[in-house]
Amino acid sequence: MSARGPAQSACGEPEPEPGNGEPGVPEPEPESVPEPESEPESSGPGEPGWGAPRELLFVLAEDATAAGAALDVIGQWAQVTARLPPRLALVVVPAGRLADAAAVPGVLGVFATDVPAELAATLDPRERLFVDGWLARAVAKPPRSFEGRPWDEPT
Repeated sequence: MSARGPAQSACGEPEPEPGNGEPGVPEPEPESVPEPESEPESSGPGEPGWGAPRELLFVLAEDATAAGAALDVIGQWAQVTARLPPRLALVVVPAGRLADAAAVPGVLGVFATDVPAELAATLDPRERLFVDGWLARAVAKPPRSFEGRPWDEPT
């Protein structure tokens, strides 16, 4: 009840006080549910705490049929974001499925940061360019001299 009297509905009837519809009965307190802890954010795959999902480099079998079959299996629970047939692909993989992805027949390797030198030596020039492009995405951009200034500010 307020200082002006009981609250009234649009049709003029008194509204029940807060609670379960009965005057003077308070509503029960909701149970406290702990919030799930989230992973810390970071800017790239080379940093600790880089959360799931992750875009990883997959090196597949030379055989196009085996490589395609491997990506079909992985594609059921991951997202292929780029592909250079027959043997390279970038795939966004949930953190919990990383071991599953590496165990798929036709997958020769899964890499988060760099390709080992012995494998890099087997890449042809277009495959090397694909890998270098993927690696370049994780490198921080240099600061720009006018970054953050209004676009119409005189120079």
